[in-house]
Amino acid sequence: RRSPVIGAQLPGWRAQKPRVGVLIDSSGSVDEAALTRAVEETARISKATGASVYLVVHSAHVQFAGWLGRNTTAAEVMSHVTDRGGTRFAPAYEALRAAGHLDTVVHLTDGIPCDTWPALPPSARRLVVALVGASSRDYLPAGARVVEATV
Repeated sequence: RRSPVIGAQLPGWRAQKPRVGVLIDSSGSVDEAALTRAVEETARISKATGASVYLVVHSAHVQFAGWLGRNTTAAEVMSHVTDRGGTRFAPAYEALRAAGHLDTVVHLTDGIPCDTWPALPPSARRLVVALVGASSRDYLPAGARVVEATV
């Protein structure tokens, strides 16, 4: 912020560029078209908002993890998705730690893990769970903001 000697607080000269982690469940219970659409929309939102987005696509293992560039396409990301097995969240949250500080983490999933929901990395401020498809609220972590999404 910058402040004149007398008067109101004025906004600073530099805007904050949000850092967002996005985890997308690619397990067999998630439809292929919905998975591709989720990756496409994540790339579009990143481009449109200018937010730095660290994307993790996972099933039982991490399929893709990395920062989205301005020209990253869904096809590039989807070329790494080769295993559509069960759902384990722990490897995805471990991969998310590589991103460092994150303002928000958004996890798109049907909410049915084969393991327990891991703790949010300490460098992340909040978790938003977007439930897609045939979802379950039975396993959701305490304190997460939950939204139902159609992809």
